[in-house]
Amino acid sequence: GAEYADLNSPNFNPQQQATATTDYKAYGSLFQWGRKADGHELINWTSDTSGVSKYGTTATRANNPFNPLFIMREGWRVNQDDTLWASESSANNVCPVGYRLPLNPNGALDAEHEFYQEINSWSGGILSGKLKLPYVGWRNRSDGSFVYTGWHGFYWSGSATKSNAYDIYFGYNWNPLGFSNRANGLSVRCIKNQ
Repeated sequence: GAEYADLNSPNFNPQQQATATTDYKAYGSLFQWGRKADGHELINWTSDTSGVSKYGTTATRANNPFNPLFIMREGWRVNQDDTLWASESSANNVCPVGYRLPLNPNGALDAEHEFYQEINSWSGGILSGKLKLPYVGWRNRSDGSFVYTGWHGFYWSGSATKSNAYDIYFGYNWNPLGFSNRANGLSVRCIKNQ
């Protein structure tokens, strides 16, 4: 969803990573956790603090949504499924072939926590890591609004916990053990499967 990865963008450059923490051309889409790339995630970013969703919202929940509307509910699915983004072969994997979302399978800061590994590479700040994560905000499940702070980033992992899913949150501080309601819209960054 990042503008640098959009073939139709004048800024298309698949090798380009974020050049600043507020580089909105690297923000990308805001996904509801576990949901396919069906259009609900698409955002037209116009600056580092504003964007417009391509499609509207709905309050109708569905395990397999039949339209690209952002579902404004406590949970977008009727039946919870923890496996939708758990691996490259997951039913709704939003990453290209050979890639998947970072995992936090144990809910702890351990060797299997891939966001924690990323944070440990931030010797020169957020942009010194491999993923070059900009400060993109999130989309609120309650009303479909965007929450921009200009200094916070929220990114989904492929791991779920209870009715939530794990994410990484960073800004003035960081929390690789963060979690959010699965119906919120957060960014994703794919990593190569090993």
